[in-house]
Amino acid sequence: MAHIVVAGAGYAGMLAALRLRKTRAHQVTLVSASPNFVERIRLHQTAADGTRVESPLTRLIAGAPIGLVLGRIAELQPARREILLADGTALTYDRLIYALGSQTGTSAVPGVSAYAHRLNNPDSAARLYAALLERHAGRLLVVGGGLTGIEAAAEIAKRHAEWQVTLLSAGTLGADLSPRGQDYLRAALRRKGVSVIENQRAARLEADRAYCAGGAVESFDMCLWAGSFEVSKLAAQSGFAVDAAGRILVDAALRSISHPEVYVVGDAAASGLRMGCATALPMGAHAADSILADLDDEPVQPHRFGYTVRCISLGRDDGLIQLVDPLDQPRDRIITGRPGAVVKELVCQGTWYSLEIERRLPGAFTWNRAEVPSSLRPLPSLA
Repeated sequence: MAHIVVAGAGYAGMLAALRLRKTRAHQVTLVSASPNFVERIRLHQTAADGTRVESPLTRLIAGAPIGLVLGRIAELQPARREILLADGTALTYDRLIYALGSQTGTSAVPGVSAYAHRLNNPDSAARLYAALLERHAGRLLVVGGGLTGIEAAAEIAKRHAEWQVTLLSAGTLGADLSPRGQDYLRAALRRKGVSVIENQRAARLEADRAYCAGGAVESFDMCLWAGSFEVSKLAAQSGFAVDAAGRILVDAALRSISHPEVYVVGDAAASGLRMGCATALPMGAHAADSILADLDDEPVQPHRFGYTVRCISLGRDDGLIQLVDPLDQPRDRIITGRPGAVVKELVCQGTWYSLEIERRLPGAFTWNRAEVPSSLRPLPSLA
């Protein structure tokens, strides 16, 4: 019996752990620093109205032969196939799924840690909500023109009309959308009272202002930092081959190129796929399938994935669904307004129910397998 350890209980790690139950021939252990599964795609809702978006891990694995170990991973010893937790616990593995995800980056810009709120977890989102209520009104600067920043700005502006919300984007807002999608996004934010500043990169924060690289200065009473994400330094410190951002380099099967007994899924993998649950869930499923095939001496297949949509919440009553081709290039068609909000909510609910269904019927999760991401290194046996 092999021991398979899943490190991380986000979207990718949780789906992988549940899917590994397709067979009882192996021992599965899930390691998590938190006792709860967090619906990260809903954290902007917590920031806007205090809605809690977490559930006990024990609920998701109820009735499943999955061991749960709570603790922060302090060190990996890949040569010994061993994980060391902060409390001194050591776990050995035959196969490891590395799914430690990412969090909002703070190291690149001075002042972020000291002067900005972030949406890394339910507690940090709840602190922002409490701060909005305590001050009651003012100027909120949301830094980051990606999905997190857009959704947070729209939701907070909708729920807290007394706050003047400004969204600061380092590039063109909605650059990955079609022209129709970009037009709708800007119009929707205007309707909600969100001021948008594009092509201005925040280079430094102080207690009440952001200094941009181009010389502009934006004042605020409160700042939400929703800039780029960064991954844990754990992989690089443990000797894994990583890219410049610290993500583990993987082959087409999502195996570490330096330690092929380790599969890497979600944001921590240098896969070329965009970060998010839309890619994390299929990656987790593929890793589980590949490990089971590998342990049964069956061929390991490359990870195939094709995109279908980009979903943006613009408040509970408005949404933007951008249809894309399998390579993530925008099509002309979009779904907007209330229908867009309904589709977005169905996607969020579907993400949760995908885990519930996988718990009941391991192997049930499916996805669009149209393409092999071109940035992934080919499998030697398949090249």
